[in-house]
Amino acid sequence: MNGAGTRARAVGFTLLEVILSLSVFALVATAVVGTLHSTFRTCEGGREALESLQVTRLALERFAADLRASFYSESALCSGFVGEDETNGAFDTDRLTFVTTASSARPTGVGVCDLTEVEYFIGDDEEAGERGLCRRPKVLLAAVAEDEEAAASLAEQIVGLNLRYFGGLDWEDSWDASAKGGLPQAIEITVWVREGSKSSPAEGSSGEVPTRKFTTVVAPEMASASGKGAHGTESL
Repeated sequence: MNGAGTRARAVGFTLLEVILSLSVFALVATAVVGTLHSTFRTCEGGREALESLQVTRLALERFAADLRASFYSESALCSGFVGEDETNGAFDTDRLTFVTTASSARPTGVGVCDLTEVEYFIGDDEEAGERGLCRRPKVLLAAVAEDEEAAASLAEQIVGLNLRYFGGLDWEDSWDASAKGGLPQAIEITVWVREGSKSSPAEGSSGEVPTRKFTTVVAPEMASASGKGAHGTESL
């Protein structure tokens, strides 16, 4: 009987062994969960950064398409091209208003070939839905009269906009087609894109939100066709 009892106790675990096993398991589980959480955060950050770059690229493509189709005529009342040099805090927040022939589809089907005045600017009015790079269109010539549309936010993560205009000799910070006698040969668009998500943007060591800078150069087709334009290049 004593021998059988001894063998039965030999195959069991002591309380100390159970506690040590649970402690080791808890340490391993904590390490695994921490690694998985860090991996998921890295993947999520990479996905948000990729989406941010994609939205920025699409916004710049829309801006460039409008500029390439910009229209100006000294004899036409519904034309203009006015670029204003503005600054708000640490970033440039330039504003550009011009007329474009780029198609702007509408639910009513009106305005496929209309002249549209568009205004590009950096918005900071969350209640009005104007955040980041915004575009405000206004139809000038249409079969059915339309009012000025509300500004649409193209990319909320764009916090700065700088525009420069090439007139043939030097780059200028502002432009008025009525005073200059026509469109610039090329427009340089520079934007600053906020890194991190909107809800939890990344912060640098100084507490400032870090940004990435992107530049593209666009040549209006009308300026090139008139012999005044220059061949522009684009880089994203």
